[in-house]
Amino acid sequence: MKTHVQIVILVLLSLIVTACAGRNPYAIDDPVKLKRMSFVMAPGANGNWPARVELVRVDDKRLVADLIATDTSAWFGETGEAFRRAHPGAAYDAWELVPGQAKGAVDVKRKGKFAGVLFCDAQSGSTPFRVRRDGHLTVVIDDTGCRLEGVAGKNRRSRRSKTVDVSFAMGAATNGNRPLRVELVHVDDKSLVSDLTRMSGTAWFRAGGQAFRRERPDVSVDDWELVPGRHHGPFRLAVNRKVNGVLFCGPSQPLELRWRRRMEVEVYGDGCRMSGTSRRSDSPRSGSERR
Repeated sequence: MKTHVQIVILVLLSLIVTACAGRNPYAIDDPVKLKRMSFVMAPGANGNWPARVELVRVDDKRLVADLIATDTSAWFGETGEAFRRAHPGAAYDAWELVPGQAKGAVDVKRKGKFAGVLFCDAQSGSTPFRVRRDGHLTVVIDDTGCRLEGVAGKNRRSRRSKTVDVSFAMGAATNGNRPLRVELVHVDDKSLVSDLTRMSGTAWFRAGGQAFRRERPDVSVDDWELVPGRHHGPFRLAVNRKVNGVLFCGPSQPLELRWRRRMEVEVYGDGCRMSGTSRRSDSPRSGSERR
């Protein structure tokens, strides 16, 4: 009788082992579904030195734990190099950010079930971030260090959503023949739209934009750096029909956008206008107050 029971137990154990062998117990069960990333680095941040950012995606829970426990400075040294040699199947995306500039949106889509860990090398220090967001994620670097902004799933399309293509045309001598930073803010609150259209581009790109993002981390922002003498785009954006777009472009007051399937934006001396319209008609409001 005892032998019979032992045989049954061995058979059950064998079945359990076989079942477990058919799947990886360390597989990622909450994969990151990141599509785009943007980067904003405040003027003078990181001692006015460039900062490195790297997104690492792995398909094993044990590797996630190892990465989270890794010191950021060590990652950008021998530790990171050793990890890459040991795990060539991981996915790596790296950027170097310059103070006072924005970058993105960058397409970072990957196929497969990966977990994401982000390293941000700023002097104020930061531990690695476990990236758990869908859609669009923004990395912000300022005097406080690094932080991530974005809301899971906020870029998923709904019945009220559509796609628009935005292009920018910039003359060769525009902005003193220097690159120009442009940001498009997606706002679903009309009172916020009113506040933003009263803010000058100078105020937004100095401290106003940073303060607004801290207070409203749910708001999505697309940003570009335009080079004079070139046509940029089209950039395809997913937008909600009930969300307004406020475009900051140069030092003047912003342009409130009305979504169309294709939007051509011209950059002139100190601002932007929709292609084919006059400067007067582009003004968000006559006599509006600047901050």
